[in-house]
Amino acid sequence: MKVVSVIGCGWLGFPLAKLLINKGFSVKGSTTQQEKLSLLENAGIEAYLFNNENFPNNLFKANTLVINIPPSKIKENYAHLIDSIISKTNSETHIIFISSTSVYAENEGIIDENVTPRGNQYIIDAENVVLRSNRKSTVLRYGGLTGPDRDLSKFFAGKLDVQDGNNAVNLIHLTDSIQVVYEVIFQELVGVFNVCAPMHPSKNEYYTSVCGKLNKALPKFKDEISTTLTGKIINVDKLISSLNYQFIYPDPLKFEF
Repeated sequence: MKVVSVIGCGWLGFPLAKLLINKGFSVKGSTTQQEKLSLLENAGIEAYLFNNENFPNNLFKANTLVINIPPSKIKENYAHLIDSIISKTNSETHIIFISSTSVYAENEGIIDENVTPRGNQYIIDAENVVLRSNRKSTVLRYGGLTGPDRDLSKFFAGKLDVQDGNNAVNLIHLTDSIQVVYEVIFQELVGVFNVCAPMHPSKNEYYTSVCGKLNKALPKFKDEISTTLTGKIINVDKLISSLNYQFIYPDPLKFEF
């Protein structure tokens, strides 16, 4: 039985770990909170407390290691932390790093993996650590994560004069988020991939629609709706062709929460 370690069993990592268990993997998982250990254990996960004071070596002994730690709280030390984690693995471990399309900054137009990242430098530095690690490695650049218990409409509901209404939204549903990781593990895919729903409604279309569905006050956008999208549009053709992947939720306007 192959062993997968999920570093960071939060909103994405916990359902991912449960999916992998259902697929027949032995799963280790970490949390930074002592009180959440029992939640992981009750789900069948070999649970570990992992933080600055606790760096359990056995957590990193796995066939595949999924690193799902955001840089928000550590920033300058982020790449160093990723390097320290990888150094605890053996040379045969497949490293999967959950990254973000924020590495592309606010580029205009269609963005594929050939575009040079010039955005979030903390994440770019961490990606480089992974890609230069001499391990089998996969970097997954996720668009905006949404789905159950993560409703992004709260940032716009009832707001007036919202800017950039014709910017494309680059979102992915939780269900596809974890299914993609499973397919990467199962198919042993390596490389750098954008991960985002292939359809891109405008910001105006999406947030007006989702606020309406959830009975929230509709936002008012400064710009009139146009048929021409602006901002960055994340291209996922490489992911789809490499995995032969069919999105469960290809259209953000049909996301379920």
